[in-house]
Amino acid sequence: MTDKSLKLAHGVVKNVLVKVEDLFLHADFVVLDMGEDKNSSIILGRPFLATERALVDVEQGELVLRMHEDYLVFKDFRPSHQSDDGGTGMKSELTNSSLQGPLTEVEQSS
Repeated sequence: MTDKSLKLAHGVVKNVLVKVEDLFLHADFVVLDMGEDKNSSIILGRPFLATERALVDVEQGELVLRMHEDYLVFKDFRPSHQSDDGGTGMKSELTNSSLQGPLTEVEQSS
């Protein structure tokens, strides 16, 4: 974990359909016993990001997940706290997302 604590995995749930707004995404989840916390984060790994054809625009602070002609844009996608090992991550609040529609209809923000 990012706080250097250790958690043992209970198992992996594979190929789960996750509905985010109007978009259904496939994901695998590692099941951990972490207790209940509304501020817990979900870490999106490289396989998930590749499957969803993710685009990360660090300058604009956006994460785009694409599925066929639909996509989700997560705004306010910003660096999270830096870890002790020098690595950084990015995070976004799900409440700031919206289904944008076909990529051809996206307007560039300035």
